[in-house]
Amino acid sequence: KKNISSVLSDHYKILSTISDDEETTYQVKISGGNANELIQLASKTGEVHSFKELVPSMNDIFIQTVQNN
Repeated sequence: KKNISSVLSDHYKILSTISDDEETTYQVKISGGNANELIQLASKTGEVHSFKELVPSMNDIFIQTVQNN
């Protein structure tokens, strides 16, 4: 079984990994790639049971913008 980081391109960065006896959950930042490609790449390393896109709220975007300026 391949490690997921071995199949991801530079467009994807693993932010966190949570593992237990039965499954591993990854939080991945997409920068230039797309969700469909990410799922295809991840399925090369094992079964993909679910996928959830996390979209920042307007409040999150505002706070990040203020912090960067």
